Amino acid sequence: MSTKARISPPSEADAMALAHKRMEEMFRNLGSRVPAEVQRELSSGVDAIIGEVLSLHFSRRADADDFMSTADAAKLLFVSRPHVVKMLKEGKLKLHHKTGNNRFVMKASVLDYQADQRAAAQAYQASTADEE
Repeated sequence: MSTKARISPPSEADAMALAHKRMEEMFRNLGSRVPAEVQRELSSGVDAIIGEVLSLHFSRRADADDFMSTADAAKLLFVSRPHVVKMLKEGKLKLHHKTGNNRFVMKASVLDYQADQRAAAQAYQASTADEE
C-alpha cells in the first residue's frame, strides 16, 4: 500500500451503528444489572459523543484540503513560487494563512485562477481562429 493512499474514515452512520452494536453487547453481558432507562440514557450519551467527535474530525480534515503551499500552487499554475507570492500581494490569489516565512494559499482561489486562465486562453484561440 502506498504511503500516500488515504483510508476513508467511517461515515457518521457507520460509526453510530458500530457504537450501538458494542453497547448492545455490553448490555447483554451486564444483563439485568443495568435498568432499561439507564441503557437508553447511555446510548443517547454515546450518540452525542460520537456525533461531536466525528464532526470535529471531518471539519479538521476538510480544512487540511482547503489550502496549499505557494510551491504547490506554483507547480499547478506552471509559474514560479515568487510569482505566486506576487499574485498574493496583487490579490489575484487569496492567502489562507502564513506560518513564519511560509505562505499557504486558498486552494479554491488557485483553482478559480487556473480556470479563468484556461477560459481566457480558449477565448483568445477562438478569436484568432475567426480571423483566419
